[in-house]
Amino acid sequence: MVVQMENFKAIQYGRESVIRQLDSYQESTRDVLGNIRRLLFDLRGEPAEAMEFVPRLRRRLREYESRYAISATLRVSANWPRQLAAQAAIHLSSIVEEALSNARRHGGASRVNVSLSVAVGQIAVLTVKDNGRGMELLWGESAGLGIIGMRERVLLLGGELQVLPTTPRGTVLKAAFPKERLI
Repeated sequence: MVVQMENFKAIQYGRESVIRQLDSYQESTRDVLGNIRRLLFDLRGEPAEAMEFVPRLRRRLREYESRYAISATLRVSANWPRQLAAQAAIHLSSIVEEALSNARRHGGASRVNVSLSVAVGQIAVLTVKDNGRGMELLWGESAGLGIIGMRERVLLLGGELQVLPTTPRGTVLKAAFPKERLI
């Protein structure tokens, strides 16, 4: 269905409202397919998110680039865990999703870089850096629900979250966790 919709979009050149609607249908279809895959993995006792975290993240970043015309790159260090615990994969995916959304909606970014690495002392680090407008607030009562949600997910994994403006523009999110909490 997704491929058929893509073919149909190709002949709709210049009809932006039709193309936007088809994009929406394709996204919904992909969501349904993802849910079916997760259900099948659950029925088999295999956590899909855990087994496919990095490939899923790569696909998500390609979709993000395509949909929003924002350059998105992923760098994964050789010592990043090949398989994650299911809950860790779910939390990390949600953190990345929120950071991507913030870069687009609030930052107006044209570029986002995602990095997964393991630092000295077996500390796993997720970094999302964008070149958007940056942020005016660091923490405090006025933090948005997205940042609060990311912070809660990081805490559930025993980690720490930093969200800081960068120079001359942009924002960097760094989430650091004990590696053993992710596997």
